[in-house]
Amino acid sequence: MNRIQAARRAVIVAALASLLVGPQLVGPQLAPAAANPANWVTAPCATAAITGHTVEQVKLPVPATRVRLTGWVEPCAAPPADATFATLTYTARQANFPTARSPLRAYRTTPGPTTFAATVDLPTADLSELDQPRAHCVQLSPDVRLACVGIDTGGQARVTTVFPIAPDDVRVRDLPVVATPTTDRTPDPVCGTCV
Repeated sequence: MNRIQAARRAVIVAALASLLVGPQLVGPQLAPAAANPANWVTAPCATAAITGHTVEQVKLPVPATRVRLTGWVEPCAAPPADATFATLTYTARQANFPTARSPLRAYRTTPGPTTFAATVDLPTADLSELDQPRAHCVQLSPDVRLACVGIDTGGQARVTTVFPIAPDDVRVRDLPVVATPTTDRTPDPVCGTCV
């Protein structure tokens, strides 16, 4: 492969990775204007758990490993009507807060836990170590994590493992929540008009 082909491949891989890396949540989404960590209205406190996961190979624009997570979050007191929570994917640099598809989710209006499903796509194309997803967390606010899982992409073996980690684990501790504009226009499988 010559240098021009290698440079083209690197640009394509980076562009596709930006489309694939980041949470895609199932459920009602807030308007894009609210997709900003600064607009996050929080509950005073909550508990949460990530209760299940699956790992599968998918063919998107490029082959990828898809991690599907399920769980619940429950406020400890009645939250404000506009309070939200989120699940965010952490890399070595930051927690990604995609602005094209808001990760903010409303709590259910009746007593009891709010269930969620999240998807993290891990491209099989090479990403820098700093851009590989390392964890996924349920967030009460930009700086309060309630429950997290670590994601190990398995290096060259490409055997992805998902395992519980503490909300203050080194994979997520002290990393900023950063608004990350994306160009992902893939329709949400539950909300076909939420693009």
